[in-house]
Amino acid sequence: NEPLEAATVINQLQKDSEFPLIFAADFEHGLGMRLNGVTDFPQAMAFGATGKVEFARQSGRITAQEARAIGVQWNWFPDADVNSNPANPIINTRSFGEDPKLVGDMAAAYIAGAHEFGMMTTAKHFPGHGNTESDSHVFVPVVKVDAAHLDAIELPPFRAAIQAGVDAVMIAHVLVPALDPNPNRVATLSPAIVTGLLQQKMGFHGLIITDALDMGGLRQSFPQEAARAAVESVKAGNDMLLLPFDLDVSYNGLLRAVRSGEISEARIDHSVLKILRAKASVGLNQAKLVDIHAVNEIVAQPASLATAQEIADKAVTLVRENHRVLPLKAAEKGTNLPPNPYQPVAETRNNTVLLIFTDDSRSDSGRTLDHELRARIPDARVYYIDPRVAAGMTQPVLAAVQESQVVIAAVFEFPVPGRVVRAQNGAAINAIAVQESSAAMLRQVLRSAAEKTIVVALGSPYIAAQLPEVQTYMCTFSNGHDS
Repeated sequence: NEPLEAATVINQLQKDSEFPLIFAADFEHGLGMRLNGVTDFPQAMAFGATGKVEFARQSGRITAQEARAIGVQWNWFPDADVNSNPANPIINTRSFGEDPKLVGDMAAAYIAGAHEFGMMTTAKHFPGHGNTESDSHVFVPVVKVDAAHLDAIELPPFRAAIQAGVDAVMIAHVLVPALDPNPNRVATLSPAIVTGLLQQKMGFHGLIITDALDMGGLRQSFPQEAARAAVESVKAGNDMLLLPFDLDVSYNGLLRAVRSGEISEARIDHSVLKILRAKASVGLNQAKLVDIHAVNEIVAQPASLATAQEIADKAVTLVRENHRVLPLKAAEKGTNLPPNPYQPVAETRNNTVLLIFTDDSRSDSGRTLDHELRARIPDARVYYIDPRVAAGMTQPVLAAVQESQVVIAAVFEFPVPGRVVRAQNGAAINAIAVQESSAAMLRQVLRSAAEKTIVVALGSPYIAAQLPEVQTYMCTFSNGHDS
């Protein structure tokens, strides 16, 4: 939707509610993650690639300013996960990177920036979802490391976030045997992790919220028992339950647990007081409506858009180069333009070929790149390739590659919640990788023309592991319009 539409709906909901409502959203890379016509930042890993902590602060500042303008007071960000496992299918570029100190510094800076404009922040996914090989939206990931590793890698960014005054911590649906040996108790349901570690040992006293309770990582513990999932989450120490998979059943289950004495009223009061204090901290006790007329003045300011573009530009990393194809040269002004719009553009022997690899060629992935390349090289030939058509397109693509002087292989591979693909043996797997039919084509392109091919990873930088033949490799760490 548009920001003005979102602000209007939020204001109406506030008017309809007896008590001020607090609104939260996943604005991991700015409001552009959910809305159109706003500032859209690159993914977190792009910030890590720049190495400039100040960029995280600026992003927090701008995102908070725009979010508060439309009536959202709380962001489910920053991601404090350390992406120490390249095979991680769901954290990946959502993490600031692989270095615990860098992740902690970036998270702390983001929190500081967001607080300047009164935005609540959330460190997630405690106690760390970066070292997993599956997606908790679908499966139950296991963090297979010992306590010393957790203390050295996974936990430091959360400590940094707590030190920076983070308002909330979101708990992950992951099994962590080093912290809780129960094979059926994910972190969300673990008193040892939520209360013992986070609150008592690490000294966090802000809001604690579950990750979405309708995710597979939690539902496999209670496939048909929404009430029990809610009750066990509260008993573990969570103050708020996000997206119960059956709201009425969860609500009534909590009521029964309180009435039976399984959960004390004092325990409920403790969480309610924290929520009321959070609402007061963002001024909802004084004013709950936003000025609709100010939205267009605050959202997507030219300076904000320029900052997002600067961050995306600085993140671009040339990982490997054979010194044969870069830099690309734009066509000279007027080259290949017809004398009038009814005459065809003159061919120039297919000098540049752009191959756009996506999961679905009907998606938006690659459209901006396509447009920008054609603006500079009007006669570039562009092919959109996804796993359904890769095999059938291989021969014409290879023929175009042989005729070309430069090939750009743009690979859009990024974390998608809940994505399951089929392995060659037919098993359902979680993976962030170029699917085999597309990867097979790309490998053929590299085997025949690696010296003139630039592979650009617009998303996960780890796809290089599938492409040992690549000679020129560039990463943007993000797939946004500014990448």
